[in-house]
Amino acid sequence: MEKKVVYLWSVIVLLSVVLSSALTLDIPVYFKVGGSLELRPQPEHTAITGIVWRHNGDLVAEWVDKDSPLTYWGVFKGRTTLNTTTGRLEIRKMSKDDAGLFTVEINKVQNESYAARVVKEVSKPTVLVKPLACSPALESCVLSCDGDTTETGPVDYYWKFGDGGWKQREKDITINKTEEMQSAKTVSCRMKNLAGEKDSDPVENPFFKEPNGSVGLGVGLFLLSVVVLAGGVVGYWKRESIKELVCPHNNGNNGDASNRQCDGTLQESQQLNDVEKSDKDGKVTQ
Repeated sequence: MEKKVVYLWSVIVLLSVVLSSALTLDIPVYFKVGGSLELRPQPEHTAITGIVWRHNGDLVAEWVDKDSPLTYWGVFKGRTTLNTTTGRLEIRKMSKDDAGLFTVEINKVQNESYAARVVKEVSKPTVLVKPLACSPALESCVLSCDGDTTETGPVDYYWKFGDGGWKQREKDITINKTEEMQSAKTVSCRMKNLAGEKDSDPVENPFFKEPNGSVGLGVGLFLLSVVVLAGGVVGYWKRESIKELVCPHNNGNNGDASNRQCDGTLQESQQLNDVEKSDKDGKVTQ
């Protein structure tokens, strides 16, 4: 019987220690230099009659009771606001020196503690395609928004396909070879935290498919260029035959007159070209 009692008390003590440790865990909070920090204690079930906030053991704000004035201390004076009804503490114009442990006592009872940390700007992310051999031959692939998140605090990720808008999603997303996905030519991602945001360079969507209209237009232009080129080559080879068609050598008087008229026209055209060439050469010489 005594052994059972001892065992039961051991379990109770162990649970008390674990529960106490869980209650005193520091809650991580983040701020950017020049920004604000807001600390919100858990709501109290009874009316708040006194609040004391400390930073690394030093007083920040103190409200002893309803008959005492609310007092702000040290470097926090002039940039701190304490709500005596809820216990919420707001500090503005935060600096690196404000990082550290904030603790609060409400109604003379130790409440939460907050580990305040400065966040750095996120780095410019890069879109990674997994597997590297992702192609239209596959049904799905994974995209990852990769970037340095050291000391950045919580980071939100956004994705953009083609000319569409930004949508908040996870760091790693799975894309499927759907008709909608095949219409987006590029993929971009964004990383965002308290200190700011940065976008990746757009990369080619591995599932992008050229619209049929664009393919048909390209083929049509290619065929047209082939026809024009072939026509030019044939025209050069058959230039004498074409001349015969334009200036036929007919028999009889009418034929001789027609030939003389055609030859005269050709000669006049040649003389006109020679005159224009002489004028250009004269201008160059001058």
